[in-house]
Amino acid sequence: MYIQVNAHNSLTAPARLQSWASDELERALSRFSAKLSRIEVYLSDENKDKEGANDKRCAIEAKLDGFPMMAVAHQGDTIGEALLGATEKLERILDKKIGKLQHHKGHTPVGGEPFADLNPSRDEEDVDQEFETL
Repeated sequence: MYIQVNAHNSLTAPARLQSWASDELERALSRFSAKLSRIEVYLSDENKDKEGANDKRCAIEAKLDGFPMMAVAHQGDTIGEALLGATEKLERILDKKIGKLQHHKGHTPVGGEPFADLNPSRDEEDVDQEFETL
């Protein structure tokens, strides 16, 4: 998984910020690393020198193998809040996409057996008797 972090020059200490953001994404998305080929992060301060709420922005583009690029964005009071919010959004999308792939017909869902909600101890006679009483 290749991670590229782009910090706008209006942010202080962009090199240290890029390293921190890359480490955070690597940690948070490690379980998807085999399926993710590329992640691009864009960090910026919308108001530059002015103070204000929700003026830090993080946009993340991710390339999941077999899917078109997907993008999420989050704004927060700090760069950390914006990055963590965008990362959580990306995790939810990846969970959903990969979960759908694994739930298709003939595949076993993550963490369970196919049709795990059915009672496997029931045999055909039990089912036949149940339907006869209806």
